[in-house]
This record gives sequence, C-alpha cells and structure tokens, in this order.
Amino acid sequence: MKKHSLILICICLILTGVRGQSPRFFYSIQSPNASVFKSGVESPVTLDIGKAGVNIPVYTLEDKDLKLDLSLSYNSNGVKPDVHPGWVGQNWNLSAGMVTRNIRGVPDEAYWREDYVLTIDGDNTGTIVMPVGYFYNYGTLAGSDWNSNSKITGLAKDGSEPNTFWKEAEPDEFVFNCGRYSGKFYLTQNGYVQVQGHPDLKVDVDIVYNIPFGFDPQVPLNPNDPNSFTSVQDDGIFYRYCRSRIARIMGFRITTPDGVTYEYGMYGKDYDESDTFDEVEFTADIFDQYYFSEIFTTWYLKKITSPVTGATINLFYGRGYPIMQAGRSFSFYKMGGSAKGFMGWLFGGVSSYTEEAKEEYAGRFIRPTYLKYIETSDSRMDFVSSPSTELKYNYVPIVMDILDRSRYYDRDYIAPALYSRLMLGNLYYNPNLEPKIIRYSDERFTIIRYDGYIEDLYFDQLKWQKLDYIGLKPKGAAEYSRRWTFNYSNSTAERLRLLGMQDSNIPQPYNFSYDNSSSLPGYNSMLIDHWGYFNNRFVQVNIDNFQTLIDYKGLREPVDAYLYSGILNKVTYPTGGYKEFTYEPNKYKAIVSRNSGDGSFYITPLDSEKNGGGLRIKQIRESGGNGLPDITTLYEYGDGLLNGDVQYYWPGYQGSLFNGNVYQSDRFVTESLIPATENTSGGIVSYEKVTEKQSGLGRKEYYFTGFNTNPDIQGNSIDPQKSVYSPFGSKSFERGLVKEVRTFDNSSALPLIKEKYLYQPNPGLAANVARAVQSRGLRLFGGDKVNAMEGTSYAHYLYPYQQKSKQTDVLDKSSGTYLTTLEEYTYDNDPQYNDNLLKEVKVTASDGSIVTTVNKHTLDFTIGNLGTAYTESSGLSALLEKHILDREISSYKLIQKSGSTANLVKAAICNTFKRQPNGTPVGYKSYNLELSTPASSFSLAFNQSSYQLDDRFKEVAYYKEYDSYNNPVEITQNTSGNEAYIWGYNGRFVVAAAKNAPWKEVAYTSFESGEKGNWSYAGTTTEDVTAPTGRRVYNLGLGPLMLTGLNSGKTYVLTYWIKGSATPIISAGSEIPDRSGALHTFRGWTQLRRTFTAATSINIDGNMLIDEVRLCPEDAAMETCTYDPLVGITSKTNDRGEITYYEYDSSQRLKTIIDQNGKQIKAYNYHYHTP
Repeated sequence: MKKHSLILICICLILTGVRGQSPRFFYSIQSPNASVFKSGVESPVTLDIGKAGVNIPVYTLEDKDLKLDLSLSYNSNGVKPDVHPGWVGQNWNLSAGMVTRNIRGVPDEAYWREDYVLTIDGDNTGTIVMPVGYFYNYGTLAGSDWNSNSKITGLAKDGSEPNTFWKEAEPDEFVFNCGRYSGKFYLTQNGYVQVQGHPDLKVDVDIVYNIPFGFDPQVPLNPNDPNSFTSVQDDGIFYRYCRSRIARIMGFRITTPDGVTYEYGMYGKDYDESDTFDEVEFTADIFDQYYFSEIFTTWYLKKITSPVTGATINLFYGRGYPIMQAGRSFSFYKMGGSAKGFMGWLFGGVSSYTEEAKEEYAGRFIRPTYLKYIETSDSRMDFVSSPSTELKYNYVPIVMDILDRSRYYDRDYIAPALYSRLMLGNLYYNPNLEPKIIRYSDERFTIIRYDGYIEDLYFDQLKWQKLDYIGLKPKGAAEYSRRWTFNYSNSTAERLRLLGMQDSNIPQPYNFSYDNSSSLPGYNSMLIDHWGYFNNRFVQVNIDNFQTLIDYKGLREPVDAYLYSGILNKVTYPTGGYKEFTYEPNKYKAIVSRNSGDGSFYITPLDSEKNGGGLRIKQIRESGGNGLPDITTLYEYGDGLLNGDVQYYWPGYQGSLFNGNVYQSDRFVTESLIPATENTSGGIVSYEKVTEKQSGLGRKEYYFTGFNTNPDIQGNSIDPQKSVYSPFGSKSFERGLVKEVRTFDNSSALPLIKEKYLYQPNPGLAANVARAVQSRGLRLFGGDKVNAMEGTSYAHYLYPYQQKSKQTDVLDKSSGTYLTTLEEYTYDNDPQYNDNLLKEVKVTASDGSIVTTVNKHTLDFTIGNLGTAYTESSGLSALLEKHILDREISSYKLIQKSGSTANLVKAAICNTFKRQPNGTPVGYKSYNLELSTPASSFSLAFNQSSYQLDDRFKEVAYYKEYDSYNNPVEITQNTSGNEAYIWGYNGRFVVAAAKNAPWKEVAYTSFESGEKGNWSYAGTTTEDVTAPTGRRVYNLGLGPLMLTGLNSGKTYVLTYWIKGSATPIISAGSEIPDRSGALHTFRGWTQLRRTFTAATSINIDGNMLIDEVRLCPEDAAMETCTYDPLVGITSKTNDRGEITYYEYDSSQRLKTIIDQNGKQIKAYNYHYHTP
C-alpha cells in the first residue's frame, strides 16, 4: 500500500477536492451512549435555551466519603432522526461517567513510526517517524508569533515539501464529568492539560508510544512471515516490508480540589494486544476499517478513590457487539484558478477547471462498551443489558459507496494480522476478480473491491444494546435487595423508546408517554431541517439550475407539525401523580452572522420572527395525585437569537494557492451543519429573557447573559474569504448565565425582589488560553500535488468566568422604595497556583454596614518546601501532595459599622492538619479566636520554618487518634471533654460513641462487619434471626473474646447478650458484684452487666452465643448502633443498654421506631410530591 504510511495523516488534511470549512467529523463520531452523555454535559438544563429539566434519580452509591449518583435524564429539545438512541432509549441518558472527545484535525496522540526492509542490496533498512499529533507539537504555538501569517502559512505547507511532514497545531476537545464537575479540557501550548474554567482540577494523561500495529513484535521482521510485518508496498522496482507502530491514549486521571481521583479508561495500564479494552470505546471508518488504526474516542470511569479514607468505588465494563453511526449527504463543486509565471500549473501561466457532483455516506463502525457492575466495599450494583430489536439502517447504499471508494486504494498487500482487526465481517486478498457486490440479504453482502480485496460485510452482526435492569445487593450476596427494570418499545419499525421503569421497592412503575402525531422516518432519510430535526421534506437540487442551489436553504426550514414527533410529553410517577410537558418551536428574531472578509461576528436582525432549532418548553403541568391541586407553570420568551446561520451554497468562494494567488469555486453540500456559535448550555436558539408564571403565585422574570455582551472572537486567518464555519474563539461559557431575576406577586406592578448578578474573568487567569491553528493543504483540479492551503488561528479560552457580585433589592411596600444589599465576591487570582475558591465575601447592608468574611485554604499559605519540622506545616505539605486544595485552614469575619471606616475582627477560626505515617493528611487541631470585643487584627502564619498562631486563639478540638481508614477515633473538645469512636462496616459508619473515655479503653462489636471494635477473636461469626441487634452473633466455643491495654486504676463496665442460660467465664481483675447482674431479656437472650476494677485485660470464654459486647470506663457514657449499609441504621443501644429499633418500608424509607419491648415510639407516613 503506497499510501499506508502517510494516509493516517493525509486522509483529513490533504484533501482531493474542496470542502474546506465544512465539518471534519471523520474521527469525532462517538457511540450513542457517549453522544447522549456529551450532549448532557454541553447542554445542561437551563431556561435560556428553553430546555425542560427531566431527571429521575435512580440511586446514590456511597462508600465512606465517596458518592456516585445515578439518574435518568432526558433531552427535551426535540428528537433528531439521524441520532441513534443509547441503551436507555431515544434522548435518554444514564451514565456513571466518561471522558469523550471531539477530534480537531487528527487525534492529539497521532504518531506513526515505520521500520522497513527493502528487497534490494546494500543499505536496505530504515525508520520513518512522524509525530504528527498535537501532543508532540504543542510547542509550535508557544511563541509570540503563534498566530502570525507566516506561522499559519508554514503549518499549512508542512508535508508538501521534501523532508517535511504535516504537524497538528489544533488540540482536541475532551468532554468529561467527575462527581459534581463537568466540562472540557485541552492540552495547551505550554504542555499542560487545563480544564476550562477550573484551574483547581488536575488532569493526568496516560499515553503509550510505539505500540506494534498489525504484527507480532516477538517475531523478527521476515518477508516470508506475514506475522512479522504490517504491510508490503510495491514500488514497481522493489518491495518494502513495513512494521508500523502507533500511540494510544490509554486513559486519564482527574483529581478534584478535595483530592478525590477519578480514573478513566485504562489509566495506568500498559498496552496489551490481547486485552479486550473493556473500559475504552473505539471506532474505525466504515469505508476502510482495515487500512487504518482504530481510534480511541471514549474512556469510561473505572475507579474513584478518596485521598483520606482510601475508599474506592470500582466500575467494570464489558465490550458490546459492534454498532455504527452513519450520515448521508450530496455535494457539488466546480472551480477554476489561474496563476502568473512559468513552469506549468503550480507556478503559473495555466488556467485550470474541475467539477464534481456526488452523493456519499460517511460514518464509523464503533466498538461500544457497556457498564456491567459497580462495587463498593459492601455493595454491588449490576447492569444487565441485551441486544435490542429496534429500527436499523438501510445498508445497501452504504455497501455501494464502499465499492465505489475502493477504486481509490492501491492494490498492495496488507499483512493477514490486520484482517483480524476488522470490527465487522471478513477480509481476504484476491486481485483477480471483477469488482462487484454479491447480496445475500438486506444485511449480508460480499464486496469484490477495486483494490484487490474481498470484503464480507455481515451487518446482522451489528447489535445495539438496551439496559434491561439494574440490580443492587450486598457484596457477596446471591439475591438482589432492590432492582430497577426498564420497559421499551423495542420494535424493528421504530427507534428504541423507554416506556417505563419499575423500582422493585415501589408497587407502581414510572411511565413515559410520547408524542405520536407522526412517525419518524428511517435513518439517513434526509427528511430533516437545518439542525437535524424531522421536517418530512426531501429536497432535490439540479446542479444545472443554480437557482435550486440558492433555494435549497429555504426548503430545509422546519415544519412545525413534525417537530413534536417522538418527544416526551408526560412522566407518570408511581403514586399516580404526573408531570405533563407542552412544547412549542424555538423562535428567533436575529441571527449571529459573520463577515466574509475578516470573519468578525455581528448580529443581523430579522423583520419577523422565524422558527428553528427544535423545541422549547411552553408549559409544565404537575399533578401530585392524592387529591392535591395541580400546579401549572407557563414559560414566555423574549426575542430569540439564532446562534449562527447555516450555509449550504458558497458561490464564488475564494481560497489561497501556494503561489500567493487565489482560486475560485462554487460549493454546495447538504450536510446538516452546526451553527457558528453556541451558548454555554449548547442551545441552537438562546433567549436573554424568560418569564416563568404560576397561577396565583405571581411570576419571575429571568434575564441571561448573551451574545450581545459576550461575543465570540475571530482569530487571524490566511483565507481570503471566511464563512460561518471558519474556526473561532468561543466565549460560550460566558453566556446563558443569570444576570437578573425579578419576582412579582399577582398585584404589584413593581417587582417585590430584584436580584442582579455581575460576572468577570478571573483577573489573574484572564490570559489563560489553549492556542490552536487549523491548517491544511489541498490538492485541487485533480492534481497529485498539494497546491492550495487553508489556515486560521483561534483560542480556547480557559479562564474561570466568575460571579463578581449579587445585588438584592427588596421592595418596601409602605414607601415604594427598595432596600439594597450588595454581596461582592473575591476569588483566588494567583496566576500560577490557583484553587478557584471563593476567598472573600463582602456584604453591604442597606444601612451601610459591612460584614466581610475571609476564607483561607491550602494554597493561601507558603507552598515551597514546607518540610516536616512542625506538625502543622507537615500537614499542609501533605494536603498539597494529595491535591487537597479546598480545606479551610482559616476563616475570619470583619465588621464595619455604618459611617465608620474601621474594619474590626469579630470572629475567626483556624484548622490545622497533620501527616499520618502513610502520608495521608488528617485533621489535627481546631481553634477559635476568643475576643471580648471586636479587635483590629490577629496573626496566623504557616511557612517552611515556623508555625505562628495568635495567642488569643484557643484550642476547641484535638483529633488525637485515627483508625486504619483515617476516621477519627478520639477527639478532645474543650466543651465536652474526651470522645471516643469505633467505626464499622469497612469504616463507613460509627458503631460506638463514648463520652469521657479514651479510644483504647472502649470496645464494641455486634459481629456485623469485619472490624472487631478493639476486641480480638479467632472464630467466624454466624447469622441468627433472633439476635438482639443486627443479624450476626458469635459462638464463644470457637475461641474467646480478648482485650488488652486497660488502665488498672480504672473501673470498667462490660455488657453483653447471651443466648440461653449458660454463663461465660470472664477473666478481668476484680469484679464488683453489687454493680453487676442481668439487665434485660429479649427473644431468648439475656443482657448482663459486669463491673471490674484493677483490670489490665479482659478474656470472655465459654460455649454459647454472644452478641452486642460493649466495654467502657464506668464514668463514661456509651451508645452503639447497627446498620443495614444499603438502607440505614437498624438499632441503637443507649448508655443504659436499652435498644431502639428502626424499621423501613419497601422503598427503604423509615417507617417505624420501636423499643425492645415492641412499643411503637414513632411512625411515618409518606405522600408523594412530584419532582
């Protein structure tokens, strides 16, 4: 294959034909699950785009200080017929987390190395290395000339001249979520990965280089062994045997400012060809899936880790059947060009002309991956899916297009090892047959290709999954304690549609109803409007009649009657209550336009309002059921703005030739292209005013930031003519933010409350950008040399756009004037070490008095070599090492009375930390500033050589001891004395709390979890349904319970429950008989109290069942608890040994509280409220 070594970088960048400034989605197609996830991150629920919030919580998995929320969410902006549903149905999303990307140019990690042997004498070996991706070339844009004409031109020409290769200068865009954070990140020109708006997030990328592609690296390169090389290239004189190597992004690790790490994909793992890559999703082009390396596009969340407790939540995935995503378009172009001079076409003297019209498909085979189960320390959640029987593609035109395109590939030999990399079908070499298609059915074909290969394509191997149910159970258990079952339409005639979800703990299901006013067409029907929504119009053009090209745009307008097809219009809740949605088309009265000369943005007003861009919410009607009154909420919108016009036809488009002249072309393409700009919420149409009304409850008017005040930025370009699709610097994250809310009642003409918000870029980070240059060479007029170019510089803005102030005006109805409160916010603005945290809140009341709250966090103190000389400085150092930036070290409050200029300290606190032996930072001491009257100042300082604290700070808490999970087990407080805690259930819950006792002198176990609560014993526990607390007990016949390290000068109280009449043998100092004896009886069990003095240890022996064993000093007060980790507390025993039981209903809500005698203490009844 003569093109094989170069085609990876040439396929998108050296174009035969001119489709410049149209979408380059060759690499960027994700699976339906990843696409729906990405739209959720890029299009969060917001009124500024008319999007209704439909979110149904499923469950929250917890382990110590970690949480993972799972919920169903729905995109209510309309159904796009060519967007394939994910595994929970059309427009629905359920995902635990992922990183997916939009590839700009080629993948950031694109890297090609070729070791070769030539079949000629002499020096017949060599190596070609082409690190083309942005990861290797980011420094190209580090200089001040990064956006100059000469730099852009040089990048565009790279690869067209001898001994050069094209270099990517455009970073990919990675979309992610982790916990409460979501957004985008980029590699910058400084070599760092930065998250847009979040300098406090740390992203580590794991790249593996020189991965063998299609050959066995253990086998020496041998022309007679097909397993030893990737490809053979026939030069006409000799053969070239090549071993190709590539690079892969294996995964990512994102660390949030609380130090919690989220690992994605195969982070930390080496590349292994035999691996199933279950945590990664990748794609291959439908038309040449064996010519090129597959592309990793999505990395799924696999592990969450706490930096303090060490808790983990682990996620496991399984690869699915291959699927595909395909699009269809028609394009036409004709062009002409001329140049002055000599030496033929390239250098002048010749006029050239070419014309082409074609209909084509584009798409990717996708190897999806699906969530299989999630594990915490004590629970497991299974996700069980199966193939759906939903609507499929029409594969015939795709197969015909594959055959047609194969004529452009060389008849060279690929090593058989690459055949096995096909996602779909089989491949074998036979160059002697006449090209044709053999059709066995609508889904099975054999293609005898023009390039000498025979490709069997069995599209019945494509299978999309549907999530059948989610099951939750204690870890190691066989039966589920809770199960969520999903019900679908699942018909071959329609897309997968979610009809309901049944929670096993709730008698009735959630039901979902949809608009059925018209049926959606099949995939790639071209019956869609500009933005991909159904309009039931198939528009044809006549390339011999250019008026049809001009008229095409008008015929692709939305048709209102079809916009509602398939949209969710009702959610019925298990109680019978419901939420009903009424929509209307998005409307706009202005368009964001671009100047074709310089690319600048401006707003074009329209004479009348137009429809476009899907649906917006008009009304939500909520019925709570149970006789509760309905609530109807109406939404009214101000004039909408279309965030970028669409363009299909470019008459007289001009581009740049290498010789400095221009070429001219007429271009037409029917692809549904994205608008030029967007809001932070991702809407096609945005609104700067939305009114929300509820009958009898007044109204609220919301005003949002928009394009008028926060426009996008055009970069420098060498292109003579710009279009709506030329790259630009997006300021979308500055738009769609609430800038004012006005609240009215039913009778007042004036708002009762006005809230005004101001925003600004973080002053210290306003220059933070990821630089980019989109450039490429073009082969025009059918030539085989690069003779034209395109290039534009732009920036991804990364600074935090933060709320600067909030002004609240409250109407005084008696005077008709407003009372004003102003809140002003100051954030960390350090340009180098920035935690993105709020540092100061200044509140000015209506009387002129000011209260200022100042917060200090980890990075606000010296961050150099803190060392370990002082416990406190060592603790700060440990916080930094774990990227724990959000810990509050100090907070103080200043007051300034009305009419005064003096700021006085009213209150202050200080928290210090210490380093555990394993390097983990934990709390050490807490202090309060004790003042009789407000003071003018105080001092607080940490640095590498000292720790200084104002002497008016008084210690209020001392965290003396921690267990192996880094849970505090002994705390001394100045108001309540010493407190001891014992943790159980893998360190998740406090099972015992004792006041006025050191931790080493208390012990407790109910035998429910692996922890023994300071007791030691060798035997195993057993279940007993009559157990006084919990479910498990211990047989002393398996070995005694023991405790050592007691203080012989203290008196201790031991309590326990024994089943039957036998009495255990207890060895422990001297017993005090009159303080010992039986306390309670319960279900065949007896609770006993034993009091000892002069004991240094305790030994409990015998041959009977024992439960709820407690020990503490006599002057201490001890309470103990048991839990069902998946539900909550099940029992509590007070310091007198009295037990209270907690019972739950089928929905795992607290139902009754009863005492150990069966007497009901409290009961709860629930009435459902619609979310």
